[in-house]
Amino acid sequence: MAGCGGAFHDLSCAGRRPPGVGAGPDGIPRAMAASSSLEDGDSRQAYAVVRALAGRSFRPSPSIFLVDGTVTADPAAVRQRWLEHFRDVLGGCNLDPGQMRERPRPPRTSSNCLDVGPVATEESFKRLGHNKGCGYDGIPAELLRAGSAAVACKCADVNRRVVANASWPVQWRGGLMQEVFKRKGDPCDPDASRGVLLADHAGKALAGRLKEVLDPVCEQRLPPTQFGAVRKRGTDQAALLVRPAVEVAQARQWSVLVLFVDLIKAFDRAVRELVFGWGPQEPADRAQALRELGVAEPAIDWMLRYLDARGPLLRQWGADEGAAETCQSLHAGSWFGVSGTSARVSTKTGSRQGCKLGAFIFNSAYSIVLETLGWELSQAGVCFKAPCSHYPVLGASGGLSL
Repeated sequence: MAGCGGAFHDLSCAGRRPPGVGAGPDGIPRAMAASSSLEDGDSRQAYAVVRALAGRSFRPSPSIFLVDGTVTADPAAVRQRWLEHFRDVLGGCNLDPGQMRERPRPPRTSSNCLDVGPVATEESFKRLGHNKGCGYDGIPAELLRAGSAAVACKCADVNRRVVANASWPVQWRGGLMQEVFKRKGDPCDPDASRGVLLADHAGKALAGRLKEVLDPVCEQRLPPTQFGAVRKRGTDQAALLVRPAVEVAQARQWSVLVLFVDLIKAFDRAVRELVFGWGPQEPADRAQALRELGVAEPAIDWMLRYLDARGPLLRQWGADEGAAETCQSLHAGSWFGVSGTSARVSTKTGSRQGCKLGAFIFNSAYSIVLETLGWELSQAGVCFKAPCSHYPVLGASGGLSL
């Protein structure tokens, strides 16, 4: 891909149109944006630009498969089916309005050094994405930015109370769940789409401040072999490392195995307790609590032994205790709704795609898998060694490559 980016840049400088770039005024700037993204190691942006250059478009299907296999295009039935599908995926249950309020927390024992004053809040508004979907309050990020210091001061008062009490407003804990087709499979099949959370931008701004505190800790402690959804470690880099590793093995007549494991709904089924712990209100029966999350029996025993021996990841990594507790509080009472329905559903598992902290939670939980797998392989004497270069065991987001 780096060669492709360089070719785009060379053609752009020469005033020629790269193959596949439309004749419109945005063609050449987009090509240069792709080149710049690749040079910066921003795989996500590069992919988005290349996809835009390809000119592909897709219209979502108005129909959906029901549980019995029949297809419906009735709008009310379609929205209800999406609600049921996401409820099953996230291990949730329908909530009454009274259940959405968090139970009173005991006084917090940890201090929180997170800066959520007016200046920091206004800066967090500026870092919100452009042209993003709105949550239930209907306020776009552009309006928060336009409000400047006046709006930042109002939101900073709320943010201070959230941080001081490690307790979030009910509405900021959830949002609208919007289905997004993965562009593979049958568009009518709910499993061929992912759910993206559209949360209130004011709450996303505060979650973004938490992300700024926790991300550096995560990046320092993630295994160096973990790629995908990690800054400057895209899956393209993992693919480029696997290929020469196989070629070296072939040239030296070594045994080599490449294994790809596709993790179904991995983002939606990550167990947050491995990252945050149980919070101040640990359940009396932890095993039953994990069963209610849909964790299989062998995994329950393993998780409990892991937490007893090592504790949750954020404690192991020495993350700011106040920020960790505030983050745990956000997800302890998380929920979602679907446009066109009045029901609200709890989300007990997963890292909620669309949440500012979604990738952080998934990457943290996924690092346990990679470290455990690496240790078990080393104990079994299975490894890859090259005397002149470093070809690590590679992990890519959503799958494993060995």
